[in-house]
Amino acid sequence: MAADPIALGSGSSVSAASPSLTTGATAPAGSTIVVAIYTGGSGGISSVSDGANTYTNIALVADGGGDVVELWCTANIAAPLASGSTISATGGTSFGFIAAFYLPTALASPLDVHVSGSGSGTSPTSGNTAATAQANEVVIGLVAGLDASNTTAQAFTAPSGYTDLVDPTQ
Repeated sequence: MAADPIALGSGSSVSAASPSLTTGATAPAGSTIVVAIYTGGSGGISSVSDGANTYTNIALVADGGGDVVELWCTANIAAPLASGSTISATGGTSFGFIAAFYLPTALASPLDVHVSGSGSGTSPTSGNTAATAQANEVVIGLVAGLDASNTTAQAFTAPSGYTDLVDPTQ
């Protein structure tokens, strides 16, 4: 069974062109780090770095209106990423949110299957994924929401059976 993800940190701003966060926990060697970034405007992140590990874009969802959600991953890190480290993204013209978490164990493959959705309302859904190829899969869900003027992050409560790792409104 895969281990539960552990939050590393988050940040939010609607004006920064290069979002970053300072980690509040240490990701041990051998773990997998996942970074989620929500960009507004023309969006589009070109790279993610913590100064020691190489991150790969594993998913990108665009809503057609210029908003983009991206997942970046670095698997099986060789050395611990210490608390107080900076994870930063490059690219985009404005962003709403960046968050990172780690899985204490390395994943066999950073991405097996994925599905995405976008829209508005109070009941977000991605739809169903195809069957997974690995045992012990990890499911990652990212819900990003801004107010009507796209300037303030909105609170979201995870439904029963899911765990909020990061809430930018707290």
